[in-house]
Amino acid sequence: MDRWLFCCVILLLLTLSSYSKKVYKPVSDEEAKKYLLTFGYVPPSNVLSASPDSGINSNIKSAFGILKTAIKKFQEFAGLKPTGELDDKTKRKMAEPRCGVTDVLQMVKEPSTFIWPKHDLTYSIQSYPRLVSQDYVEYAFKKWSDVSPLNFKQLPKNGDIVIQFAYGQHGDPWPFDGKGGVLAHATFPTFGTLHFDEDENWPSSRTLIFRIIHSYMKTDLLSVAIHEIGHTLGLEHSYNQAAIMAPFYQDPTDDNGNYKEPSLRQDDIKRIQQLYGNFNQQFNVTGINFELVEVTRIRDRTYLLSSTKVYEIDEDRIVNVDSIRHVFPMSPAFTQGAFAANGFVYIFDELNVYKYMFDRSRGTYKLQIGYPKRLPYELRFGPMGAFNWLNNKQYLFNANEYAVYDASSNKVLNQGLIKNVFRNFPALEALRGICHVSSKSSHTLP
Repeated sequence: MDRWLFCCVILLLLTLSSYSKKVYKPVSDEEAKKYLLTFGYVPPSNVLSASPDSGINSNIKSAFGILKTAIKKFQEFAGLKPTGELDDKTKRKMAEPRCGVTDVLQMVKEPSTFIWPKHDLTYSIQSYPRLVSQDYVEYAFKKWSDVSPLNFKQLPKNGDIVIQFAYGQHGDPWPFDGKGGVLAHATFPTFGTLHFDEDENWPSSRTLIFRIIHSYMKTDLLSVAIHEIGHTLGLEHSYNQAAIMAPFYQDPTDDNGNYKEPSLRQDDIKRIQQLYGNFNQQFNVTGINFELVEVTRIRDRTYLLSSTKVYEIDEDRIVNVDSIRHVFPMSPAFTQGAFAANGFVYIFDELNVYKYMFDRSRGTYKLQIGYPKRLPYELRFGPMGAFNWLNNKQYLFNANEYAVYDASSNKVLNQGLIKNVFRNFPALEALRGICHVSSKSSHTLP
C-alpha cells in the first residue's frame, strides 16, 4: 500500500512539473463551415459552399454574407473579437472539446416552455463504464439541488432523466465523433436524455489524487456532467465564458496545474433560479393564483410595475426600485399596464403594445422584432391597466371599460362596461399605475 501511494505521489510530481495548457490545432475552413451549421449559427436552409473560384454573382455574395454573420455570432458566443473573419484564433476555438447541444437554438416552442412541472425529479443510469465511479453523476446533481428547490433521486430504471454512455451512432439524431470534439449532449425538459461519449478518457475515481492526475490525462466527468444536467433542467448555453453552462469544455486546472473542483457560477445560479426559484422558495399559494414564473418572477422575487418604475418585492418588503426603461429597453415613457403570457412580457401605453422576451443567456429582456405595435383601432379606450386572468385570457381596462385582448394576434375579442360584467371591481385609485399584483399580497404603489 505504501509503495502504491509512493508511486502515485511521484507520478503526480512528474505531471505537475511538466504541466502546460493544451493548445488545439485550428480546424480547416471546411470544418469551420460544418461547425457553424452543426451548432446553429447557420440555418440548415442556407448553403455555405460558395468560393471565390466559382464566379462573383449575387448567390455567392449572399453566401459570404451569411458566413460572415455566422462567424461573428460564434465569436461573440466564444468571447472573441467579433470580426467576422475566420482567423486562426477562431478556428482554434472551434477545435476545443465542447457540448453537443447547439448554441443558437431554432426552437418551435418558446424557451420558457422547457421546464419540469415538478421539483422532485428522478434519474436512472442506462449504461455506464465499469471502471468509472457513479459518484460523479450523483455529485453533479447535488450541485444543482444545492441552489434550487429541485430534488433528485436515483432509480434503477425509467427515471425522468435517463443517462447513457455510448459510442458513435447510438439511437438518436446526434452521433458522437470519437475522442475529442463533442463530449456529451442532452435534451431539454421534459425529454430527459443525457448521453456521454464513451470514446472519451473519463476518470475512474473521485478521490483527490486521482482527480488531480486525471485532470491532465483525462476529461473531467464532473464538469461535463454538471453542464449537461443543466440542459436537462432547461438551461441553454451561456455567453458568460466563466459559467458552467458555457458551451466549451472547461479545464479544471488553473495555470499552475492545480485542480479546481468545478462549481456553479453566479450566472448559472441566477438562471436556474429564474426557472425554478431559489432553494427555499415556496410556490404553493392559496387564493388567486397569478402566474409566478413570468414578469412577476425574476431572480426568485416578485416585481410590480408602476407608470415609470419597477419595484422588486421580497415577501412584503420593497427591496429595490429601478426604472422600467432600464429593465425593459425602449419601453414607453409611461407604462399603462403589463402582463406576462406564453413566455412573453407585454407592456402597454395608451396607443401601443411592447412585447419582450427574457434572454437567459444575457440575463436581460429584449424587445421583439416588429414591436412596438399599434393597439387595435377597434379598442374604444386607452388602457390604464392590464392583467392575465385565471382562464389565460388577457384583459385591458380603464376606469369604466374593459376589453378581452388576444396578445398573440394583437386583437380585441370583446369589450364592454366593467359594471355589467365584473362585480366589486376595485376602485381605479387602487389600481392606477399597477400592472400586476403578487399572489401573496397587494401593494399600492405611488
